Amino acid sequence: MVKTQVQIPEDLYAQAKRIAKEREISFAEVMRRGLEYMSRTHPPIPNKSVKLPLIRADHFAKNFDTLDFKDLAVQDEIKPIH
Repeated sequence: MVKTQVQIPEDLYAQAKRIAKEREISFAEVMRRGLEYMSRTHPPIPNKSVKLPLIRADHFAKNFDTLDFKDLAVQDEIKPIH
């Protein structure tokens, strides 16, 4: 088990202490049950990462302001320059 510290508003602390007293369980158990509830009702969010296109650096040598970046995007990998 992990021991940690959290800061919570005084009114929330008082409510949690009341719940613990009424149900004859520890304050820690109230916190654990609350976290268990949140973990059940809030499943992991799918990874929504975006894969940005790669742009070859050798194309920046001239006319940087007039480059069409869509034409420079490489789909899978950068090919070596020979």
